[in-house]
Amino acid sequence: MSERLAKLHATGNDFLVWSARDSESPAVEVGAFARAVCDRHTGIGADGLILLTPGTNGADATMTLHNADGHVAEMSGNGIRCLAWVAARDGFTSDTLVVDTRGGRRVIDLARAADGSVASATVDMGPVTFEPSQIPVDAPSAFDLTAEYHGRRLIYHNGVNPGFRAAIVLVPSAQAGVVVLANSDAGQFTGAASVSLLEQLLR
Repeated sequence: MSERLAKLHATGNDFLVWSARDSESPAVEVGAFARAVCDRHTGIGADGLILLTPGTNGADATMTLHNADGHVAEMSGNGIRCLAWVAARDGFTSDTLVVDTRGGRRVIDLARAADGSVASATVDMGPVTFEPSQIPVDAPSAFDLTAEYHGRRLIYHNGVNPGFRAAIVLVPSAQAGVVVLANSDAGQFTGAASVSLLEQLLR
């Protein structure tokens, strides 16, 4: 199998972008392909694989982001800017690109160089929300949630920026804390990752 991939980075966050604008999906298992090509030892190496496919219902393109482990993520602000460069390379001529992602529709404003390539791209990621049902957390508020962990009192704060979930866990007695950012749509991930990091921090 021979495929053309573009490797780009935005603020150091590197991605492989696979343009399949002429078809809705490639004829391969994309998750397995992402794991293979994103491996930094045996593949090309990247934080994720972005699949660029045709847009629908008024969108110019569709973005599907696979993390390096092959799982599908909602979106990435850095990644969607890399996608914009590839879309322009492939013939997209407007200075505004409308892209559908698993995190919702995004509009990208493009600034172009003299040769028509993308010099910079700006995307509105949408408003941050602290609404418990959208994070999700089963609590009346996303702030000041408390729990006991190995005899220590923990204080949680949670929030969502479209495409990302954040959890801040403070351990006052240890004067320590952890921050977890996740682009997965699995709401339980930030909690599980927090516990894993606390295990290392408090041992």
